[in-house]
Amino acid sequence: MWIFGYGSLTWKADFEYKRRVVGYIKGYCRRFWQASVDHRGVPEKPGRVVTLVPGQEEDVVWGAAYEVDDSLLEEGSRLNVREKTYQERREELVYTATDGHTLTALVFLG
Repeated sequence: MWIFGYGSLTWKADFEYKRRVVGYIKGYCRRFWQASVDHRGVPEKPGRVVTLVPGQEEDVVWGAAYEVDDSLLEEGSRLNVREKTYQERREELVYTATDGHTLTALVFLG
């Protein structure tokens, strides 16, 4: 299974992975619109973390795709807990930077 990181997952992959590939997804824009008290901020003043919002067909968001074991997303796993504020998980095509190939990856959306 592949997962796509577009925020802190691009530089803080605190989980085991088999491969990492730089690439992008289409049709989204990256925004600091997600309120969070888990990663930063306090309940009275939540911090902002990156999320994706629908964009135009030509919009792209760069990030990194990680090939991981399916167990990484089991209930209670470290990554599942880390990404719990993202209500939606969607599979998207990732266009790789090195060879132009595509792969399908799970993307966490707020």
